[in-house]
Amino acid sequence: MARAPRIRIRRAVDADVPQIRELDRLCFPSDSPGYDAEAVWWSARTLREDVVAFAAIRASQQWAGVGYLNRCGVHDAWRGLGLQRRLLRAREAYARQQGWSYVVTDTTPENTASANNLIRAGFTLYQPRHPWGLRRALYWIKAI
Repeated sequence: MARAPRIRIRRAVDADVPQIRELDRLCFPSDSPGYDAEAVWWSARTLREDVVAFAAIRASQQWAGVGYLNRCGVHDAWRGLGLQRRLLRAREAYARQQGWSYVVTDTTPENTASANNLIRAGFTLYQPRHPWGLRRALYWIKAI
């Protein structure tokens, strides 16, 4: 897989929020807006400062010491360049800095690209005692 050397991953700043919201709308057109002001956001930016991917993490609302990867989207034109995995690594590093022991997330069964990225990053499927996502969600966990 080709790496995207022209892309910088950084913690999002306030100026990124409008682009993240617009990209979220493009990536998840049938979903409700996913911008969570309580989460910590990252953006993947081109040299021209265009946001082409985004991701977020927040402390789990169910478990202490667990981070929840609650959103990630990559613009269609920038898929296949490893951006989701780079954003995963950035969020895992943040989770370690917070002293969290695990990160969890969920996907839909038809989102095979994300599932494959999670598997490559060391996540495993699990069934939480109290599921939080859609009825048909797949749940993923990784010890960090």
